[in-house]
Amino acid sequence: MNQITLRIRLPSGELELQGTKSDIDSVLDDLQKIVKKVNHAFGTSKGGFGPKSDASPSPSIGAIAESEEVPQIQNPSGLNDGIVKLLSTSWGTRPRKWSEIDQALKQNAQHYSRGSITGALAYLVRSGRLRRVPVDGVYCYQLPPHGPS
Repeated sequence: MNQITLRIRLPSGELELQGTKSDIDSVLDDLQKIVKKVNHAFGTSKGGFGPKSDASPSPSIGAIAESEEVPQIQNPSGLNDGIVKLLSTSWGTRPRKWSEIDQALKQNAQHYSRGSITGALAYLVRSGRLRRVPVDGVYCYQLPPHGPS
């Protein structure tokens, strides 16, 4: 029979299977059990080859929750103004990751690239209009206590 090779690239490594089609089919059927054994053997419950855990991300830095209402901002004059207007609302009282700010801007029909948003955030921090705070190892952004200058 013909030997085939199947390579799967994952963020945590690469998995290579080699054998006949029926051999690979049977391994794929038992893949989750194999992954659990490998993770147990190496003591990796997170970041292994397995599926993502069901644990929800920390609410302080996760994506915008479905139940959370994103504020509507009126006519921002540009990206910097849009970010400041978003963070000036009650939604912005909690520190927000750049990706949350990106989602909120998109929900307000303000579409910008990642580089534009992170560049604007850096500029607003340097100019004192925003504050960058580390939350669970991730930088988040909020207005300084005295408000924007």
